[in-house]
Amino acid sequence: MSHSSLVKIFVLGDGSLLDEGIGNMLKLHPQLDVTRIPYIDDARLHDLAYLEHPYTILINEFDALDIVHITSLIFSVPSAFFRRVIVVRGRNSRLDVYDGPTSQAPAVVGQRKSIVVKTKEEFINLALGGS
Repeated sequence: MSHSSLVKIFVLGDGSLLDEGIGNMLKLHPQLDVTRIPYIDDARLHDLAYLEHPYTILINEFDALDIVHITSLIFSVPSAFFRRVIVVRGRNSRLDVYDGPTSQAPAVVGQRKSIVVKTKEEFINLALGGS
């Protein structure tokens, strides 16, 4: 996929050290527009996703969030942009990747892919939409 402009990334969490580290690492990449946002409630997350159309949302599995509920909420927002949700599993460098629809219609959450990343470049490639 070609990205001629900045790719908007949300790092959704509770402000943990892992959230901050992931956000700071991604901010170093010139193609990424990274915003760390605390999860406050469903309405705020729904509004942010609808108004700002993030390409990728990263979620730290260790935050006190219901991953299935939040992933369903994110993909319920109509969008003209392809979206991806990545759940970071910090203990084993494993990421769960959920890809969203390519049309404007809301969709159900796609099948989860479990991927092991070993380098920063692999992680950034996933955030950019690579496989």
